[in-house]
Amino acid sequence: MLPALTSTIPSTTTSTTFLVAYVKSSSCVGVDGLLIVLGLLMIAVPIVALSHLAFGLARSWRCVAAPAREDATSQRPLTLLTRCVLRAMQRTWKWRVDNVDGETQRCAWVVLLEYRALWYAVADTLFLVAVSSLAVVAGLDVTNEALCRWCSATVVALLGALLGVLCVWRPYTTLFSLVYNVLTTALTCVSVAAQLAFVLTSFTSTSGLWLVDASAVCNLLVLGLSLVKMVLDAWDLWNALKRRWLALHGVERKGSPMESTLDEVNSIMKHVTAPFSEYSLSGPSCYSDDDVELLMREMNIVAKREDAPSTPRSSVSIEMERPHILDVMFWDDGGRAIGTSHAEDQNEILSTVVR
Repeated sequence: MLPALTSTIPSTTTSTTFLVAYVKSSSCVGVDGLLIVLGLLMIAVPIVALSHLAFGLARSWRCVAAPAREDATSQRPLTLLTRCVLRAMQRTWKWRVDNVDGETQRCAWVVLLEYRALWYAVADTLFLVAVSSLAVVAGLDVTNEALCRWCSATVVALLGALLGVLCVWRPYTTLFSLVYNVLTTALTCVSVAAQLAFVLTSFTSTSGLWLVDASAVCNLLVLGLSLVKMVLDAWDLWNALKRRWLALHGVERKGSPMESTLDEVNSIMKHVTAPFSEYSLSGPSCYSDDDVELLMREMNIVAKREDAPSTPRSSVSIEMERPHILDVMFWDDGGRAIGTSHAEDQNEILSTVVR
């Protein structure tokens, strides 16, 4: 719910500011007051949640640089374009947690995938609230030109400061997110500055109409960049849903826990009995000390898995305690001892080694 609430902050702030400005002249003060309270809650919840994440939970987390993946060396235009897009979308920073419990980090994953500097998420949200409020305040009194100019100049200053922070700190995990936010912030700053310049010069001359056109072009460019980001976000959402579906489908195909346990036991048994099933008693010898040592080593591995303090009692070790499972290690399906299938006489099975 946090991304949904964050995306509604500009419109919610604008509506709440407008209601606060005209609540005294409203004929439904009770309804407007309730809407104002709800609007303030919708604004405060994302800010409080992001602040708690950035300055509380994330203190023990580390954001480290991720190694870049090696791409193919093909020089075809389509391959080069695809490589550039994938490299721009690749996350060059990833979060790591030191403790074993990563449930809290998993809940904040949608924010961690986007930001490598969590404090910037809080600052960006506060910036949206400030700009949205100033946009409404600037138009409350159409006769007050000083108020309009002051609010517009403040917005330009805030946009310029935000652009500087983006270029210096680079708080995003992907190159595309950084470039997108830098371009949209710069274009928005130019658009507001052009509108402010037109307001300042429109009283003395009409030659500044091109400033309005320039502002409109910047707004259209921002809209185009937003559409591109929307398409890429939809593609990421599709890939995430596909991974979830494949993971769920894989769990269903894997079967019940008992089937998984038996498969694991069979795998261990095949590995343990491999040296004995391939052992041929064609000569006057018996199992060597190395074979016995190998068997004991495998049994100790299973015992260690059972005694591990960080994991629950292994179902594999429980199955190992049953005699019919241990029989597989020494007897084949026909009831003969493993390794004696080629023996023709009882004397060939029993041998005495004189040391």
